[in-house]
Amino acid sequence: MAYVSIEVEETVRDRLAVLAAERGTTMARLVGDLAARTPTEGERAARAARTPVGPRLPEKPDGTTAERDGEADAELIRRIGDCVVSVGLQAGFLPPGW
Repeated sequence: MAYVSIEVEETVRDRLAVLAAERGTTMARLVGDLAARTPTEGERAARAARTPVGPRLPEKPDGTTAERDGEADAELIRRIGDCVVSVGLQAGFLPPGW
């Protein structure tokens, strides 16, 4: 594997050294991991093109969708609340007021 040098300000180099030491790795691996995990603009655009715009809401018997009359928002809020309570109960903690 070939290695190259990059020039950064001294403060950036020092910060990279601290971050790498805290993670038990090298600056080269730290920068490499960042590069591997960070998608390029092209990769983000390709992912966005593959991602559906959104879920299709089921039609109700009258031909309308739940979104039109606000039911989707209410259902989402109810489900989120159920998850928060469930996670809080499992962890043995609920925020004040629950």
